[in-house]
Amino acid sequence: MACEVDNGDERVAGKYCSTYAPYTSASKVLPSYWVDRYEREAAKQWDLFYMRNEDRFFKDRHYLQAEWSELKPSEAPTPASGQAAETTTGLEASENAGESEFGEQLRLEEMESEFARRGDGATGRLVLLEAGCGVGNTAFPLLRAHPKLFVYAFDFSSTAVRIVQAHPLHAEGRIRAAVGDLTSGSLPDAISDCQADIATLMFVLSAISVAQMPAALRTVHAGVRDGGIVLFRDYAHGDGAQQRFISRGARQLDDQGRFFVRQDGTRA
Repeated sequence: MACEVDNGDERVAGKYCSTYAPYTSASKVLPSYWVDRYEREAAKQWDLFYMRNEDRFFKDRHYLQAEWSELKPSEAPTPASGQAAETTTGLEASENAGESEFGEQLRLEEMESEFARRGDGATGRLVLLEAGCGVGNTAFPLLRAHPKLFVYAFDFSSTAVRIVQAHPLHAEGRIRAAVGDLTSGSLPDAISDCQADIATLMFVLSAISVAQMPAALRTVHAGVRDGGIVLFRDYAHGDGAQQRFISRGARQLDDQGRFFVRQDGTRA
């Protein structure tokens, strides 16, 4: 339905139409004014999102070690024949009585050996950079799983960063979080010394316009050491999320139907 101005009160009606034009236009593609506005207000919209939801919306990503072999526990060394029976007994006890202390320690030792190959082989210390960290749904599960992991994290939502900084693991000095714009091309000053072994981008690139993606990748590159790796997980063209956006008539930010704005003002 098109927005029509009532000549009886052009000033009020004009303001109304200007405000609600994106929702009354027959076209699914927003006018360039609104595309530019959502670009300018991207940080503001995510800040409002985290003000409303805090750390209750996204679940912690405990599946990452299974999805990414780089974070997967390594194969345990083959024990001598005399040790095999002892190990088997310990695992059987774990199955019967829940995860035992032995089983948990074995799991951590295996994980540490895998992380050690990626990070400092002498100490087993691994440095991870989480770009677009949100409230830490990637960082905190990994920090809990690996006691020698240190995380640099940043997000352009100051509310999200404050939530991360209020976490006990931040107080312990295991994560350093800062406010920063991934599309600026450089790391925030507070974490500019980061030289990570691994960087993660979790559903971040899809929230950035295509024109800004090169700058975002330059920022990540600046925080990864030589030989480091970047891991990302995101939506894909033609996937279920895109089909749902289209079927629900979501407002498009491009002509190709690949970039949308949600009702809360965030983009994907």
